[in-house]
Amino acid sequence: MARERNSRKIIKRLKRDGWVLLRTNGSHHVFGKGARRVSITHPRKDLPIGMVLEIEEAAGWKGR
Repeated sequence: MARERNSRKIIKRLKRDGWVLLRTNGSHHVFGKGARRVSITHPRKDLPIGMVLEIEEAAGWKGR
């Protein structure tokens, strides 16, 4: 299965999973859920695959 790389769709999924936008610094949006934090460059159509993997790991999406 191909990984989603569109920042808009990733942000939508984070919000659906209960993540909250904590702050914005330029194009970087920082989301939090409990003690976990994740930063996403937005808007960006194709995020680098390494960043996508880090977001998936932080959000607990690995293995889903």
